[in-house]
Amino acid sequence: MTGSGVTRRVWRKGGGLRFRLRSSTYGGQVANPPYACYRGSLDERRIVVKVKRMTQYKPAGWPSVIPRIVTRDIAGLTAFLRDVFGAEGEVRTGAPTEIRIGDSIILISDGGGIREAMPAFLYVYVQNTDETYRRAIAAGAESIETPADTPYGDRRAMVRDSWANVWQIATYRSSP
Repeated sequence: MTGSGVTRRVWRKGGGLRFRLRSSTYGGQVANPPYACYRGSLDERRIVVKVKRMTQYKPAGWPSVIPRIVTRDIAGLTAFLRDVFGAEGEVRTGAPTEIRIGDSIILISDGGGIREAMPAFLYVYVQNTDETYRRAIAAGAESIETPADTPYGDRRAMVRDSWANVWQIATYRSSP
């Protein structure tokens, strides 16, 4: 076979498969996972599969879906998220502000003069619903639902912040 990549030879033996990675390189470097199979041939005793290194399509550690809030007051919303949810991240100019709440990321931007303000409706798991709800109210949020137990096992409250975002604040208690 020609071209860059790594060739794996696979032999059928006793109903199972055995792999051997040949000492090929990809782009001048030994190829590392992740791999994507894109071509193969089959004969009676072996399968030769050529694999090609997959390109990174998102930043490492980022989820596939990230909510983005467009607001004219990035600093104010970021301060609210820090006060209420213990969010981490710094306000940036020229790029969306990246805020982390727990293991999640929220992007906040001003829309660059192209996009209108776009609030969000987000469900956020926290350690203590009641305490987080109280912090949200103290930070200027409007109460939509006071903390209550739900039939599906969450203790949940709901608030609307000064930027029209709705936050459902929840703590998982148990399965129904």
